[in-house]
Amino acid sequence: MATGPANHEYNAQMEPTARDPVRVLLSTYLFQDLSPAELEPLAKSLQSREYRRGEYVFRAGDPAESLFVLSTGQVKYFMTTVEGDEWVLEILTPGAVFGEPGLFAPERTRIVDALAMEPSRALFMGRGQLLDFLQRHQPAMMRMLEGLATDARATIETVTEIGFLQIQGRIVRKLLELAATHGQQREDGSVEIAVSVSQSTMAGLIGASRENVNRALGTLTAGGNVQVFDGHFVIADPVGLRTKADRGWIPLHRRNRLAEELRGSRPGPE
Repeated sequence: MATGPANHEYNAQMEPTARDPVRVLLSTYLFQDLSPAELEPLAKSLQSREYRRGEYVFRAGDPAESLFVLSTGQVKYFMTTVEGDEWVLEILTPGAVFGEPGLFAPERTRIVDALAMEPSRALFMGRGQLLDFLQRHQPAMMRMLEGLATDARATIETVTEIGFLQIQGRIVRKLLELAATHGQQREDGSVEIAVSVSQSTMAGLIGASRENVNRALGTLTAGGNVQVFDGHFVIADPVGLRTKADRGWIPLHRRNRLAEELRGSRPGPE
């Protein structure tokens, strides 16, 4: 049942078939332990909605009434400061589950925004529907608890990095995290991050200004550690890059990342 940190394998999750909600659910961390037969009744009761690029799935302050599963597209999960700066918590891709914390918080409200970065489609279920399902399927309940614990631990790690790690080190650790979740290993041993991450988005992900991110990335690219092609980062030597940010800590598991052995076995799109 436990899903410890992966052994630095890089396999971007294949996009689940949007027409088949069972396969979408199986592609998530939350429902990965269940069988298609167990998920079929839930899948039939799900609602879905399509979002245009730039459209919000939900906004901070909205009631937290539903759990979402992204079936196609890309969604940015972020907070906005009073000065208008963005703090990007996560870039969500197909198979990502989001909206969990608000469903269990006493306030039952959203404190973050979820914005479609490209045309996207999400499945969703109501809070009561989710709770009923979790109570009847213990493996999914345990995954939910793991996911909430993962979020809490990742937040502590992020705050620590902002307080004590230089910008270049924060970029390196974020690139390695993105590679672990969205990476595709290439024939030459390099790893391409499958999602497009602009410098502005990177700045939001690590809590820094775009100008400082630009300078730090310039140093990394000049040294041959990182390359950028068509908006996608490529890590030339992941093992070597990891030594630049290694603090002797075991990399934290991320809630929207499947265990490697499961990621390789999930069916891809038809």
